[in-house]
Amino acid sequence: MDVTVLEMVKKYGMMALVLIVMVLVLAVIVIVCIRNAGKLELLSNKLSVMVSIADTTIREEEDYSQKICCIVDGIEIRKEFMQNLAYYKEVPDDILVKKHLEYLKTSAGYSSHDENKMIRRAMMGAAFEKIVRKNTFSPNLCLIHHVISYLYSIGYEDLLVHLVNEVLKYKRSTWCSNVKYVSNIRPGNGVTLTIKYDSRVLSNQCCIKVDMYSEDFLNCNSELELKRTSFSTMKLFISPTLSDDQFLTYRSKKGLTSLVWDFLRRRLGLVSQVRCESIIPEFFVDHVLMRTLNNVCLSDVVKCQDVGIVET
Repeated sequence: MDVTVLEMVKKYGMMALVLIVMVLVLAVIVIVCIRNAGKLELLSNKLSVMVSIADTTIREEEDYSQKICCIVDGIEIRKEFMQNLAYYKEVPDDILVKKHLEYLKTSAGYSSHDENKMIRRAMMGAAFEKIVRKNTFSPNLCLIHHVISYLYSIGYEDLLVHLVNEVLKYKRSTWCSNVKYVSNIRPGNGVTLTIKYDSRVLSNQCCIKVDMYSEDFLNCNSELELKRTSFSTMKLFISPTLSDDQFLTYRSKKGLTSLVWDFLRRRLGLVSQVRCESIIPEFFVDHVLMRTLNNVCLSDVVKCQDVGIVET
């Protein structure tokens, strides 16, 4: 065979081989993207279910947790809120309390509560609205009572811990090797919550920022003990949907950031430091789900994929 022909065969053969490899790599990338997109949608559905069915029953405590900081228009409101609440307890037939009570009686998320708890929540809603209405004439009651739930509701105490762990679980499933070092945050660890409601910027949007800190001790052998310190933070923006102000939308601009440090005790040396970032998909809150899923508790939601709840 002519030398020129052989050279052409080799040349175009190599080009064909490179093209095949590129096509295979592209196919793998497409498959991974489709796979991860499906998992991201599943995560969005799961987060929606977790928030939608969380127990909104109000706790008995007068004040909300000291680990929660609630800020309206740049001012911490704990003192003013408690003063307003004390006033409405003395004047339970106030027109603002009646307004909130009417809303609660027709809202899927609260209508099943007994009368006393509903009246108490109505007073809380009125106390909060009295603060935010200084700069807006149309505060959204759905959003106000969602904030009240973060301040006082039983099912919201560890809700954000569960949300963070679900996001970390999603991150692990996307073949990110460093996430294996990120251990789950447990309820009861150091969790602080900041709620910001700025009616001067956007009258019906609030921002919640949660910081979680935990320490674990792992025995490597009889001589060494590993101390693992984890810190996670996320910021979520909550606002009514454009189509229906009875539904709320959660959005995150920066997602979830987790940092993990490993130290060997007795040597006081830093072994490793891992930074993990994960996007948080947009998801919605629909309390109507409480009517169809009212037998599902929050601890079961992490298993809801098995019973087909979040895949519908």
